[in-house]
Amino acid sequence: MGSVLHLATNVQAAEVFSSEGRNSAPSQHAAAIFCDYCWPPLHPDPSGSGEPPNKRRRVIADASTATGDAGRGRPDHVCLSRISFELVFSDREHVLATTRQAPDLLVAGVELTSASTLRLQLSRSDSPKTLAVALAAQQPLEPALAHLDWIVRFLNAGPSTKKNTPISRVLSTRVSVTPASSDAPNPCAELQFLWAVGIEAEESSRANSTIAALEKEVLSYYFPPSNTSEVPWTIQSFYESVHVPPKDSTQTPDMPNDLLTCTLYPFQRRSVQWMLQREAARLSAGSVAPLEDDHARPADPALSFEPSFDCNKRQCFVSHMRRMVITHGSSLSDDETARNRGILAEEMGLGKTVELTALICLHRRTTQQPTVFDRYTCSEVAASGATLIITPPGILEQWKSELSTHAPQLKVFHYRGMPPITAAKKQTDSDMVKELLKYDVVITTYHVLSREIHYANTAPKRDLRRQKQYEPRRSPLVQISWWRCCLDEAQMIESGVSQAATVARVIPRINAWAVSGTPVRKNVHDLLGLLIFLRLEPFCSSKSLWSRIDKKHFHNLFSTIALRHTKDQVREELRLPPQKRIVMLVPFTPIEEQNYSQLFQQLCEDCGLDPEGKPVEDDFDSDDPRILEKLRGWLTRLRQTCLHPQVGGRNRRALGRGNAPLRTVDEVLDVMIEQNDTLVRAEEREHVLAQITRGHILGFVKNDTRRSLKALDIYNAALEQAEVFVADARRDLAEEAASLNTDGANLDDKTGSESDGEEEDKDEKNFGRMAVLRKALRSALEVQHICTFYVASAYYQIKTNEDLTEPESDAFRELEESETRYYDQAKAIRKELLRESHSRAERAMRKIKAQAESPVSEIPLSDDHGGIENQRILEKMDRLTESLNEQGAQLNEWRQKAASILLMPLVDEDDGETTGEEYEASTKAQDELQAYITMLRAIIADRHRLLTGQTNNFVGEETNAARKQARDGAGPAPELLMELAAKRDRLKPTDGDDSLRGIIAEVRSLATTLQWSSENRNARANAELKLAEMQLENTGRVFNAEIKKLAELEKELETNRSCMNLRVEFYRQLQVLSDQLRPYKEELDDELDQEALHSQRQKEQRTADRLAGLKTKQRFLLHLKNESKEQEGPRLCVICQNDFDIGVLTICGHQYCKECFTVWSRQHHTCPLCKRRLNLKRDFHEITYKPKELRAKEEHQVVPLPDGPSSSETSSSSIYTELSQSTMDEIKTLDLNGSFGTKVDTLARHLLWIRQNDPGSKSVVFSQYGDFLKVLGDAFRQFKIGFSNIAEKGSIEKFKQDASAECFLLDAKSDASGLNLVNASYVFLMEPLINAAIELQAIARIHRIGQQRATTVFMYLAVDTVEENIYKISVQRRLEHMAGQAKGKWRSDSSVPAVQEKELDAANTLEMQQAPVSRLLVQKKGGGEVVSSEDVWGCLFGRGDGRRRAKASGASRAVEVEVGRFLRGAAAEGRTGQ
Repeated sequence: MGSVLHLATNVQAAEVFSSEGRNSAPSQHAAAIFCDYCWPPLHPDPSGSGEPPNKRRRVIADASTATGDAGRGRPDHVCLSRISFELVFSDREHVLATTRQAPDLLVAGVELTSASTLRLQLSRSDSPKTLAVALAAQQPLEPALAHLDWIVRFLNAGPSTKKNTPISRVLSTRVSVTPASSDAPNPCAELQFLWAVGIEAEESSRANSTIAALEKEVLSYYFPPSNTSEVPWTIQSFYESVHVPPKDSTQTPDMPNDLLTCTLYPFQRRSVQWMLQREAARLSAGSVAPLEDDHARPADPALSFEPSFDCNKRQCFVSHMRRMVITHGSSLSDDETARNRGILAEEMGLGKTVELTALICLHRRTTQQPTVFDRYTCSEVAASGATLIITPPGILEQWKSELSTHAPQLKVFHYRGMPPITAAKKQTDSDMVKELLKYDVVITTYHVLSREIHYANTAPKRDLRRQKQYEPRRSPLVQISWWRCCLDEAQMIESGVSQAATVARVIPRINAWAVSGTPVRKNVHDLLGLLIFLRLEPFCSSKSLWSRIDKKHFHNLFSTIALRHTKDQVREELRLPPQKRIVMLVPFTPIEEQNYSQLFQQLCEDCGLDPEGKPVEDDFDSDDPRILEKLRGWLTRLRQTCLHPQVGGRNRRALGRGNAPLRTVDEVLDVMIEQNDTLVRAEEREHVLAQITRGHILGFVKNDTRRSLKALDIYNAALEQAEVFVADARRDLAEEAASLNTDGANLDDKTGSESDGEEEDKDEKNFGRMAVLRKALRSALEVQHICTFYVASAYYQIKTNEDLTEPESDAFRELEESETRYYDQAKAIRKELLRESHSRAERAMRKIKAQAESPVSEIPLSDDHGGIENQRILEKMDRLTESLNEQGAQLNEWRQKAASILLMPLVDEDDGETTGEEYEASTKAQDELQAYITMLRAIIADRHRLLTGQTNNFVGEETNAARKQARDGAGPAPELLMELAAKRDRLKPTDGDDSLRGIIAEVRSLATTLQWSSENRNARANAELKLAEMQLENTGRVFNAEIKKLAELEKELETNRSCMNLRVEFYRQLQVLSDQLRPYKEELDDELDQEALHSQRQKEQRTADRLAGLKTKQRFLLHLKNESKEQEGPRLCVICQNDFDIGVLTICGHQYCKECFTVWSRQHHTCPLCKRRLNLKRDFHEITYKPKELRAKEEHQVVPLPDGPSSSETSSSSIYTELSQSTMDEIKTLDLNGSFGTKVDTLARHLLWIRQNDPGSKSVVFSQYGDFLKVLGDAFRQFKIGFSNIAEKGSIEKFKQDASAECFLLDAKSDASGLNLVNASYVFLMEPLINAAIELQAIARIHRIGQQRATTVFMYLAVDTVEENIYKISVQRRLEHMAGQAKGKWRSDSSVPAVQEKELDAANTLEMQQAPVSRLLVQKKGGGEVVSSEDVWGCLFGRGDGRRRAKASGASRAVEVEVGRFLRGAAAEGRTGQ
């Protein structure tokens, strides 16, 4: 509240001035100056010229220009403060004595010159002059200083940004002057500080942040807010704010029996009553009546307005959130009071559809007017009593079915969109409007609204000279005033900026409803989208205001317009069938376990961790975003692998053939074996090459005469290993070739084939592993070639070392023979390595040779048979023939040159030694060939020009570019190319040269002319015609032959290019082999390089260890493959002669029980059977033959009851229950046609078991990964299990109506909003989820109103995987929610299981409300749920390090104690009540 102050002041001085300077006379008295300014003459004519007065300035619509009661604020303003200055003049005789009211003055400035004096500057709206008055207060100014300070700050805030526009539209000042009278001997000047009524400060000051801040401070000073704490609001704030009708009889009226075919639950009746009240109606005594005006139109403003008083004791209402002041509630529009609109936010499965249907049936529109004016669109629209329902496409048929079932009397129409422009005349937009007016309910989809975005807004009216020929089309939806407009699954409009949201907002309506069980889809700003649709001002027009709303006003808003019940709130009224929850513990097969373990090992290696999650290096940063991103990626892969090895793009790529058909478990094992085999071969190569390098180090010691002997021993050992590798590779290749019925034991199995390289490549792809095995054989042969060559080189060095070998001795000759033998072997290996590329090049060279033997033939000159008419044509033909023959001769010469280069013999065709420079020589030859090919293309293009008259511009540009490059000395063989270009220029045709096709045209034209003359019996013309026809025939024959030869020449060019590439590839491979044999060093070392030798031995040891580990793994994988083919039976340990479950598989393939092998290995380092020496760190692999039992695990007890034994009541109160072992055994024994992994097979068996034991029942299978549902679809087709996938069109109707569709595949990312699947009784959750809200969404599809059967939820959990950790985290969170519930009160009449189930429902509700489901999912393709940084570590490695585990364990115990205390107390009260 402001203040009213009265101050007596002495007027010390007064003066009037303008921008040009002072205007009042210095000797004039202050009282006279003041009175003359405040009371101007009634008809002033300051110029005295008789001219018309100057045009008055435009008076702005502001409080400062208002006139009225001097002591009170105007009706459109509230007065913040009033300071009345009594003006005491020393020259009282000059004070004007008048009863006339002075016009209000404007405050131009206020200046406090001292503690008791101030200077006021006043102005009039009709005068450019300003009055300055200096005042000295007779009493202290302290009471007025704060108010004067606000006015000074306001006046100094800065000029307006626009001309004739005030600084602020809400703040203003005014001075009212009253003359002296008998009651008041002195005149008074009252300074008022005003605030405009009904104007929102936020909107009025967007351009000036200083003014906006000042307005906020002024409003808070004069009207202090009742709530000063700005508590932020969250998503949970919405669910805490929504209205929940009380459970009393007055709020639960009975519904008329003839409107609905179903009976509403009590909470649904209360909801319908609340919705009627929002529509200004009320259900009483079975009928609907409008609310009284006092109830329908409350006088007090709603939402953020609080009552207060201004300084004049006048009541007003202030909104600090909107920075707005009003004087009464009627000044707000309906859009600001939230009438006739609301949000129905019942939890999923509580019957929002039925409640809305009841509202439609109860409250109908009563209007007699055919059209009404819609204020929002400013247009006349047709009045309708229908309800428009906008719904997602997936549940449109569900809406139609529900309306038909519960209210069959309603006429329902499905609006599919505007008629097309090409539709018949009787299907126009106006006809569609008339059609829609016939129905009670019109249903359409968001997609239809999006399509009509360009037809939703009303076109602006413009005055045109001529009337429009075509009126713009408008959507029928916006040409009707709907009685009610409802958005089902309203969260789909998100923040209100989508096309569908834009159209929905402009649809004319009387009542509006946003219906959604999950109003928040992505983030809290989705609520703004609902307010925009509801047209709730001011939020729908001001995002800044929405962002500024505090928790209190947020609560007031949504407690007014939103209603929500949750299952735990209405459990006593709802009476849903019971639901069981069972965790299925699914064990991995050995193959899946090996694949999973391999991925987990790769995770640890990639992130620098050990299997327990501890860093390998000291500088590891667990909070590094890169590490966390890696961990998330690996967690996703591991979770996908738990479902099937082929789920996820990275997993599919790791298995090869990314989009290949679904693999069985055996096929996955084959891929793992193949990949491991590739790693083995690569490691074998590295190990042998490491030995060779060690031999080089020993062989390059200058002061060691026996260096060659030492190196030879190492080379021979390496050669022996390489020969074994080659033999193994040949065997594998031969076996694969035999399985394909082909001969492929060597690299060149297709040598005799005449197919070219492309055909061979295609053939290799068709033969599967053949290409991989040939590559492996080639790699082994390269190693063997290296070893063989260095063995031969070592023999040569020993032979030539006179300190070791006497020249021409028997030892010398033996060494020479060995040298020659190994060099020959190396050459033979080299030829085998080069044979394939050699044979390809040879085949191309044979083609070149055949083409070179077919030269361009010379064209004979045409015979002259006489004649006059064709003589000119014959001369042209002769000149053209000479040009073509010159070109042909040049072509033949260049072709021979190119062929001679291409037919040069390849190295290795003779017995000559390679020099290592062959690749460089071939590159030089290729440069020359490239020059010839470039000019051959050019001259062939020239020949084409002479034959057809068509110019090849592309070849011309290419040739010019090559010539320009050659002139700069760059490009292939520049000198040769310039020489060839000069010859080509001499033969190049000009633009004036004729073409053979042109000559043929001339001959044809001549023959046509002669034919007309010959018909007139002209003998000469007949003779000429015969000659012309003969010439035409000969020329045509030449043309056809040359065109055919031209095509052969172009093909020959491509053959030349291909042949040269094949030759270069041959020499490249030869160069690679030569580079592999380069000397270790240029010079010998003076002494042994101990450091290099030690480093090489370490490298050799590392490769040996890795190789042994890979071989052990290979043995294990092969063991798994063999075991999968054999029947299960007892495994016998040869040491103890007993069966075993857990054993050891050695690298040599023998098995023992783990206990016996552990005892044996303490004393021996050999295999007990074959006595092969074993490295205990790498040469064995643990195996298991544990029976892979399918088990249903009861989750850990919610109430552990540590002070006594568990009771039956306690065991029945867990979140998940047990399934009998007999049932599990029955499921396990069902046979399947194939195997696709443990989870897929178990699910299939489970569905088949349900088919046998619960015929006709249906199931919902849920996974967060859409890829896994595709895997399930492929498997179900093989297993003959009917299904429908939500990703497929019409899947929902198929599942509901087709009896063969036994299960419905549902993924987390598909839009399942509002989906009702109560025809299903079972839910299969294929993996645990950290965010339980995602799985609860799936469960809510069947556990909802309308479900008549008991339901069961099965959660599949892979044993000993990250899924167990995820499951624990998820359950722990729900237990924490239940612990929070346990701190409240409990009902004394509820048993322990019932109370626990109620609290579980509350915990589930809280879980779903904490975050929007869309924010819990990764948006990119293939992503699953969002996992926080803290949860990533917990999912992968349990609860983290010891400190974190202890903390988590302590929290878990505290939760269990809290829940236990609550449930034990509830049980005690229950027994007392009994």
